[in-house]
Amino acid sequence: MPLKKTEKFKVSTPSWPRWTGIVATIGFAVQK
Repeated sequence: MPLKKTEKFKVSTPSWPRWTGIVATIGFAVQK
């Protein structure tokens, strides 16, 4: 079971940077 979770995590990792950028953009917009 743990192996399956790791596999899912590896697949989700690539989309992390994109989400970080979106969150950062929203954060800046809210701060302004």
